[in-house]
Amino acid sequence: MALTISRTTAEFSTARSKRFAYCYKIVRQDGTTFRFSSHDRKLTVDGETYTPVAGVDGSAKRKESALKQHDVEFRGVISATAITSSDLRAGRYRDAVVTEKIVDWRYPFAGPIATSIYWIGDVRFTGEVWEAEVAGLSRWLQHKVGSVYTRVCDAVLGDARCKFNLAGTIAGGLPATVSGVGVLGTVDGEKRRIVRADPATLSAAYTAAHFLHGKLTWTAGANVGLIGDVRLYTAATREIELQLPFPFEITTSDVFTITVGCNKLRSTCISTFSNLVNFRGDPFLPGTDKVLRITPG
Repeated sequence: MALTISRTTAEFSTARSKRFAYCYKIVRQDGTTFRFSSHDRKLTVDGETYTPVAGVDGSAKRKESALKQHDVEFRGVISATAITSSDLRAGRYRDAVVTEKIVDWRYPFAGPIATSIYWIGDVRFTGEVWEAEVAGLSRWLQHKVGSVYTRVCDAVLGDARCKFNLAGTIAGGLPATVSGVGVLGTVDGEKRRIVRADPATLSAAYTAAHFLHGKLTWTAGANVGLIGDVRLYTAATREIELQLPFPFEITTSDVFTITVGCNKLRSTCISTFSNLVNFRGDPFLPGTDKVLRITPG
């Protein structure tokens, strides 16, 4: 949790009369920035203008010691036209940075009394109000780092460690990435989790194993820019089942790009990708069967 108190405004925190107002600066991962204030008029703080917004309620806050996790939850109605339900449902605020400044609304030019920085972890919309969970700096200190020895590959297909070119081809000369795939419709209707591709835009040469664990990215339609993980692919019907449903309607005019997947096995790295030299697993690592084996005696 980042907390700073300006020397020029320190006396405001001990004054008998409190005229506190909260100013929030939200920066999404795509660079889109919003500035809101809990006050009833615009406030200019540190050269930045914050617009009034109503209907937001935050949970109780406290400063934790010893790098303990500091979570806050905000909930309220969408009263700012800049924040839309479409963006919330699409997950565009996930991992956004929220800078909270407490100012004296009568003297905003004096700067913030206190500043806190949060990261948005999850956003939910109930149909009536939105709820956002935010965490402090200690959130990033709780991630496990380092590598784990496993028999399967721990690289991501196409990343700097895998080094496979997703713009290239796999075994059989098939493109690793198929663009311009059309949609015939959804098999599960409004659930929007099973998409049927147009056979004219997706070759029959791809088997069920090719797209397992692959990625589907929308390039046209209401879900444009969103990415889904492929759970199952049925080659005969060109049905693509995703791990999670997409938030917006899918129509026959939508278009997507799909990339092949990898099951992380050494045999697949050889037979499908011809990329054994970059295999990041340890296939000869002893398992529990070796550890628990009793030596004949």
